[in-house]
Formats: sequence, structure tokens, C-alpha cells
Amino acid sequence: ANSEEPSHFHLLAETLHASGKTNEAFEVYESAGKSLKKAKAETLRANFAGFILDDHLTDYATELLKKNNSPFLAITLIRVVGVSGSKEQVLRVAKAVTSQTIPAADQFVLADALAKSKENTAAAEWYGKVLAVPNAKQQIAAAKGLANIGAPKQAASFFSELLKTQPQDFISDTNLLIAAAKTADASL
Repeated sequence: ANSEEPSHFHLLAETLHASGKTNEAFEVYESAGKSLKKAKAETLRANFAGFILDDHLTDYATELLKKNNSPFLAITLIRVVGVSGSKEQVLRVAKAVTSQTIPAADQFVLADALAKSKENTAAAEWYGKVLAVPNAKQQIAAAKGLANIGAPKQAASFFSELLKTQPQDFISDTNLLIAAAKTADASL
């Protein structure tokens, strides 16, 4: 397809899948995801996630990811299980994406999906990765996640530093204050 429209790639992939060529459908998304500009690639990723969800291909996509290094598919799968995924699917996706380069925002989505699945150890690992990024908003969200799943030590050190450098954040964000309190750290 010689097009810049995500919907064209989506239609082609749907047609291929309907004719039993699921691998080729995934290749269309992958190829287009690499060639489109960022905004259109994000639209395509949303289409891809819908395709995976609508056609119940989460397990198929996870197996495909295990065989191929594909950041585009990895991020798409994270978003799929972030919206709708069984506990087993979330765990399989988390395991399959460990060797992929995942943006912090998507690491957070995966951490949240794991937390919702009550997989707190795995969630803490992914929240911890987000806590290490330089984006303060993502760090705060990750620290809140850690506190909410009962991983107070990782969260407490972040909250302690934040309290020293930005105490006003605790006044303006009651959820931050509640999360810090959940750590039960006396230094806070």
C-alpha cells in the first residue's frame, strides 16, 4: 500500500486476516508503523489495538512478539491489555515485552494492568522502571502506583525527596498526600 492514511493499512490488514493471512496482516501494521509519521503511527496503533481486541488475537500477537523484536507490536499489546486483558494475558505480555524498548508512559500502562491483576511484584518492577525516568509527572504517578500496591520502600524514598524539593505538590494533590501516607514512613 502506497498511502499515508492509517485507515488504508487497517483495511488491508483486515482483508488479509479475513482471508486467513493473519501473519501478513500483522506485517502490514508493522511495516506501516515504521514508515508513518508519529501522529499517523499512533492512529494506526489504535487501529491495530482494535484489530487485536476485536478479533481476539491477544494471545496470537503475544506469541508473535516472542519470536520477533517489535517495539510497535509490544507497545500495542501493552495498550491492549491495559484496556482489556485477563490476568494470564497481562502476565504473558509483561514477560514478552521485557526485552523491548518501551516508553515510560507505556511501562506505566503495563504496571497498572499488572496491579489491576493483583500481580504486585511484577507491577512494582514496572513502576520502578518508570520511577527512574526523568519526567517528574511520570515519577509521581509511578510512586503513587507503588504505594497503592504495597511497595512502600521504593515509593517512600521518592516521596521523601519530593517533599524536600517540592512540598507544595503535597498540598495541591491530595492523592499524592494519601499515597505518601500509605508508605507509613516516619520520615515523611
